[in-house]
Amino acid sequence: MWVVPRFDGDVDMELAKKQHEVYGQALGIIVRQCNLYAEFARSLLDDDDHPEWGTVESFDHRTLQGAHDLLAAAWRFRNAFRQSELPFVNKNSLDEAQKLWLDGLRNEVDRWINYPERVRWVQLILTNQNKPLGYIAEAQLALNIINGFSDVPWDQKLREVHEAALAEHRKQLEAGT
Repeated sequence: MWVVPRFDGDVDMELAKKQHEVYGQALGIIVRQCNLYAEFARSLLDDDDHPEWGTVESFDHRTLQGAHDLLAAAWRFRNAFRQSELPFVNKNSLDEAQKLWLDGLRNEVDRWINYPERVRWVQLILTNQNKPLGYIAEAQLALNIINGFSDVPWDQKLREVHEAALAEHRKQLEAGT
């Protein structure tokens, strides 16, 4: 996880550092839930075309880093975690941050049953790590998360970076490199 601002007003880097401390656990939540959904889908459809889907547990963390960082930023934005309420009492302390973040992430990824493209992209990432098809899935997942959290005032460069990566890796895939 990169501890950097992702949206206009993303200034609670102390909270982002707390999220960083449980980065591995957060990635585990994403992978485990997406694997469960993929295994269920393969079983339901009697699918033999994707034998690895739902089985990959060992992965290069960088392949899911972009998606994780966007989800972490969206959580920071939507929770305004330490914003005071009238009568100016802090809502939460940093001591609660990691549990609340991981619970929030778990709830978000559980909702992906309604976003099968996200589960599919995670499976493509896991089964094509550090290859053009995996990079394409990384960019598609990131763009889908950005679009899915349209209330977050994302840094415009995030979209541009992922769109450029998507175009570049599609060219590589077509060229066979």
